[in-house]
Amino acid sequence: MLSDFNTLLAAAQNDPETAWAPLDEAAGYTFARAKFSKAVEALWRAMQDDALLTPFQHVDWCRHWSHELSDETPVIVIGIRAGEPELLFPFSRTHAMGAKSLQWLAQHRNDYNAPLMRNEAIKLDRKQAAQILDLAVRAAPDADFAFLASQPKAIEGNANPFSAWRAERFSTSAHSLTLEGGWPLAYERSHGDSTRKQEAKKLKRLRREGPLRLIRRRNEADVAAAVDRTMRWKRNQLAEMGAFDPFGDGLMQKVLTELATEGQVARIYELQSNGQPIAASICLAGPDSQNHFITVYDPGFKVPCSPGTQMMNKLTELFARTGYGIFDFSAGDETYKLKICETTTEMTFAVKPLTAYGHLAAQLAAGKVHLRRWAKSQPAIFDGVHKARRLLRHIGGRQPALMHNAEQHYG
Repeated sequence: MLSDFNTLLAAAQNDPETAWAPLDEAAGYTFARAKFSKAVEALWRAMQDDALLTPFQHVDWCRHWSHELSDETPVIVIGIRAGEPELLFPFSRTHAMGAKSLQWLAQHRNDYNAPLMRNEAIKLDRKQAAQILDLAVRAAPDADFAFLASQPKAIEGNANPFSAWRAERFSTSAHSLTLEGGWPLAYERSHGDSTRKQEAKKLKRLRREGPLRLIRRRNEADVAAAVDRTMRWKRNQLAEMGAFDPFGDGLMQKVLTELATEGQVARIYELQSNGQPIAASICLAGPDSQNHFITVYDPGFKVPCSPGTQMMNKLTELFARTGYGIFDFSAGDETYKLKICETTTEMTFAVKPLTAYGHLAAQLAAGKVHLRRWAKSQPAIFDGVHKARRLLRHIGGRQPALMHNAEQHYG
């Protein structure tokens, strides 16, 4: 394996498109800065085979976003120990708060942000991680400040020492369900007796409507139609709630469609009743987990059977039987997650000025997170913002979100 990495490292170092630039040493590692070239992609892909990472730092997720986000310039920082790459930081340089900022690649599209960690890097302590990050965030030329958001304190049950660097509490936490012991035990642990009885009655009611099937969409046309339908349902749901819609520019739909067609990172599932989709989920695959990225149900399905809940139960059963250890319900403090999830993972963010001009921008970035965290702690204010958005939508006469591929759906 080391000989393979030697070959991949040499290819990256000698590739002009990589622009390999050696950096200083820290905590026993030598570091280099690189561009997101084909040679770096090959090295990254080999590293992630046995690395601790989240789906949002998978090479394919980052590759797609690096192509879509024209306002971000990827900055990849690689840490090498004893000739073997053990750390990879997928950063990007972008503009924020009127200044040039170093952030995680696709930071505002990701639920989690963290480096890839292999071998001894997984055992680093907080002091060593701080030394490394102090070096790594200075790797981007011309950045005024670093703003590292949405950093989980643990990844698949392993401590993430990098989340402690200059750490402040982020505005959301993450939640997950352990699948240890298989589906029946996981379901029993996460649902009380009365809840299980209610859900059994609803499932029986749903089955009376016709055959019930959970399917995964795989071919290009089916994936495109399913993602289109799912995103329309989700955008309409957000609009009805008065919540912020992060999908309006269409980029997330495009990236998820491409990734779900490839089938390595993203997978789209549908729950069908009598041959018609009534709920859908887009999940992202981690080494030992499935990340519950989007789940939504058809607002036009009128049978009172909680199709979204039935969808999640079917997925939990599928993932438990497949052998995954964790069903990760991802970032966000929705009530249903608090009810069924066993593990809550706090998340942090960090800011660091890198130039005199960056001090104000760093304070503004931190203040924005503090404001959102405060607003979430004030239910009346948080609900008021959603009500105002719903009112503006009603006054503006906004129509439901249209599917981009409606002819595929209705055909």
